[in-house]
Amino acid sequence: MAVSKRLRYEILRRDNHACRYCGATAPRVKLNVDHVIPTSLGGSDKPDNLVTACVECNSGKTSSLPNAEPVADVEQTTFRRADELKRAVAQPIGNDIQIAFHAHLIAVWQWAWGKRTHTEPTEEEAQEAFEGLALLADGSDFTSDRLTEIAFKAGSARSTDITRFIEPQLSNEQFSLGADAVNRWSTSWEAASQDVQPSMDELAEFCDDLHHLVLLLDATAQRDTVMAAAARAGQARDTSITRHLSALRTVGGES
Repeated sequence: MAVSKRLRYEILRRDNHACRYCGATAPRVKLNVDHVIPTSLGGSDKPDNLVTACVECNSGKTSSLPNAEPVADVEQTTFRRADELKRAVAQPIGNDIQIAFHAHLIAVWQWAWGKRTHTEPTEEEAQEAFEGLALLADGSDFTSDRLTEIAFKAGSARSTDITRFIEPQLSNEQFSLGADAVNRWSTSWEAASQDVQPSMDELAEFCDDLHHLVLLLDATAQRDTVMAAAARAGQARDTSITRHLSALRTVGGES
């Protein structure tokens, strides 16, 4: 959406008809209203992203009353983020793609935030999330799909702490053990309850407990113990495999 003449004049009036970057004033220079963060990098047309700058302008003076309340001022975090983006763009190695991907991640985070709550994060919250996402994208070997998933989960939870949503990945051996343990647990549950299957909530609870457990184990060395614990938990119609594993002291226990 284009910036209206009225809003342009309000920005000029708020900034005392002086350039926010160098302080020059009219009529010595011609003034324009400029985006602090370019729209191509996710900047908005809201007052807190607009400033008076030393370029040709079209004034909307007649559209506003002289005694009207000033529009919202630009927050310093907006300037800081714009400066970070400009410095990053100036760097020589692959930064067009890097900046575009950073913008993609923060856009996903903001979209997920708004979709869940129908509200917008504050500038400070967006800045903190942007810094966390950029740091993670530049400092890890995660795939773009996984980074996008992390951004979505953080936004959906209305969180700026991006690291909370980094979950360890299962190895092939751990994944195989987990799948087999779920099958053993489910089969044992049905056998103990005359073919009544566990509910989806009970299955979800068991899988969550199992996931955290498998991450801590040597999936090859402790496979038999985990399978025995899964069988015990199923027979007891219990969603916790951890307490049954602790009861097994040797590999090759009851299965």
